[in-house]
Amino acid sequence: MFRFTNSHHSVIPVVSGLICFSFLVSCAGLPPIKEYSLAREAISQAEKHKADKHYPGYYGKALKLYRSGESAFKDRYYDRAGDRFEEAAEYAERSEDLTRIKRARVGDHGF
Repeated sequence: MFRFTNSHHSVIPVVSGLICFSFLVSCAGLPPIKEYSLAREAISQAEKHKADKHYPGYYGKALKLYRSGESAFKDRYYDRAGDRFEEAAEYAERSEDLTRIKRARVGDHGF
């Protein structure tokens, strides 16, 4: 028969703490620094080419996703943040590409 002694009671909080710490670390993952930077740069380039004026839907969606990513990043939901940043970059790049095409068609090259 197994009996708890005082030595076993001191181990339980340590083991519980390690399990909780492992769980928290595995849920959080690594911060999506690369995705964060790429999304910010994509939005910056879209702004430079005035995508907010020519394709406000795509550009607005990019900003909304970027802000959602920032919020998730701040709250340490790194997987969610990374996904939002990737989506934001896609929408920003799409708005920039469409703006470039539109401006090229009308002969507006003054970026």
